[in-house]
Amino acid sequence: KLFEVFNALQLEFHYSKKEILEMYLNKVPMGGNIEGVGAASWFYFGKNISEISLKEALVLVSIPNNPNQNRPDSLTSRCKESYEKVIKKIKISETDLEFPSYILKKRYANPYLCPHFLESKSYISTNWITRFSIDLNVQKFCENIIKKFSKKYSTLGINNGAIIVVDNKTMQVLAYIGSPDYFDDKNNGKVNGAKILRSPGSTLKPFIYAKAIDKGLITPKKIIYDIPKYYADDFVPYNFSKNTSGLVTVEYALQQSLNIPAIRLEEETKGLSELIENIFPLTREKDIKKAALTIAIGGFYLTLEDLVELYASLANEGKYKKLKFTTSEKIESGKEILSKEACYIISEMLSGYNRPDLPHSWEFNPRLAKLALKTGTSFGLKDAWCIGYNPDYTIGVWFGNVNGKWSPFLIGAEIASPVLVEVFNFLTRDVDRWFTKPEKVKKRKVCAVSGEKPNIFCSNTTQDYYIEGVSSEKECSIHKQIFVRKKDGKMVCAYCMKENEEYKKLIIENWPVEVFHYLMSSGKKYNFLPPHNPDCPNYLSSHKPKIISPMKNSVFYFSQSQETNTKILLEAMATPDTQYLYWFINDEFIKKAKILEKIPVVPKSGKNKISVFDEYGNGDSIWLEIK
Repeated sequence: KLFEVFNALQLEFHYSKKEILEMYLNKVPMGGNIEGVGAASWFYFGKNISEISLKEALVLVSIPNNPNQNRPDSLTSRCKESYEKVIKKIKISETDLEFPSYILKKRYANPYLCPHFLESKSYISTNWITRFSIDLNVQKFCENIIKKFSKKYSTLGINNGAIIVVDNKTMQVLAYIGSPDYFDDKNNGKVNGAKILRSPGSTLKPFIYAKAIDKGLITPKKIIYDIPKYYADDFVPYNFSKNTSGLVTVEYALQQSLNIPAIRLEEETKGLSELIENIFPLTREKDIKKAALTIAIGGFYLTLEDLVELYASLANEGKYKKLKFTTSEKIESGKEILSKEACYIISEMLSGYNRPDLPHSWEFNPRLAKLALKTGTSFGLKDAWCIGYNPDYTIGVWFGNVNGKWSPFLIGAEIASPVLVEVFNFLTRDVDRWFTKPEKVKKRKVCAVSGEKPNIFCSNTTQDYYIEGVSSEKECSIHKQIFVRKKDGKMVCAYCMKENEEYKKLIIENWPVEVFHYLMSSGKKYNFLPPHNPDCPNYLSSHKPKIISPMKNSVFYFSQSQETNTKILLEAMATPDTQYLYWFINDEFIKKAKILEKIPVVPKSGKNKISVFDEYGNGDSIWLEIK
């Protein structure tokens, strides 16, 4: 008793009478496992405590004296007797206070609203009453949509899915579905799909391009390379379609979700790694390093919550903010991870219609508002993603199997994006809003071939977005004027031009040797740079040969039986004006070869120096080791 007296004094000291009563009413036993008058109102009357009648309120008052006997849903309930005792003790002017017998032996089912949301513990609340951010209309629509699609997808071996909808201004979560059916134990329905770390596939690519835009390296019409490249540890990325296009614009590469250009750009800029490190400075540092360049194509695992937060930053002018799960959480200013200018340009690119990652009905939907959208498919067809946003909302959709099982149908564009479009149409309801273009984002003419500012030799131009004071001002480095002899078409320079010969001017495209090699080896039509006059006394090729196989500092492990029989292929790329390549191993001449010719060799055990030279003396060397 003394302890209870002490506790009572503590409560009196810290709280007002009204606050103490509120705490009591929220914790008082109300029969069975029900605590608080708010919960009792839902279970016994099927309504919010603020909506109950006077008689229903008196029923609640009559329960706590003996909760299990006085609860109205019990077959042996003494609720009516307890109710009448309360009426006698309380002086009320109401005349009609007859016991509401309709409540007896009746209990409303637990609605189980947002079970994964409540179990996620992603929110912090110190209030006795927590007001969550969920919009029940949006929540119920999303629940119905995911159930509708999941019924169809279950026949395809896809049993789990998740949806998150966020208000971009407040970052409050409006809908949160962790699985199609919480009670589907057969398919792990109680596992929250929105909080599982999964491979995000291609969904992080927009952030690679956004960082490169902020560094002034690219604009939407800039030409980048969709050309295969060999990396360390035998990493040779390829596109989802298994095809390559050679020269592509940034806009095309992002909209077609090409892997090769994204990885090449990440290798050059390390932009995505920097951005992720900025968001997860300590907790995921090892994962970032382990992912290396595969971070561009899903090598760094994230949750649906993580992806929605990242994409909401594109809608919030580059400011990264955490999700809010209650209405009492303060709106934060956020951490700037991208410029608002880069976010606008990326959003414009992601809103394009002519893309493979959109549902077939996308263009023909008369109700469709403008939407920036990106899909993703993880390696091994285990995850299908779609993230979309406009100024008001960010929506994230994931489908897969929580047990990691793959399905040949798990493709983001076919499985996740139709669901997202349905949710987006429900949210917008014909209201079409889009981002305001930042003042520093302007348009200019660029060369249609290179995407750079046109020089005097560029004949075709196109309009392109750029950021004033940030984007590169470099003029087109591809179009050049050359002179060729009329008699044989050989290129000449100031050192080998003669007065008694006739020449003509040509405007040519002078691409790097890597592009020449790709175009030649793939058999694409192209006006190659003509060979230089072989009699020129001072000509040096502007591009030296480059060894592309084997990789620099490669180590090969052979057994004793393999050591004398296993061959390694030597390959180099060079410009079309190169006639022959001369190969050396440890400075010993091996073979004179044509361009594109692959040379099989058997290097000696230990370290070997591989060298190649063209007829002009330009060369390249690498080291490899045989163990």
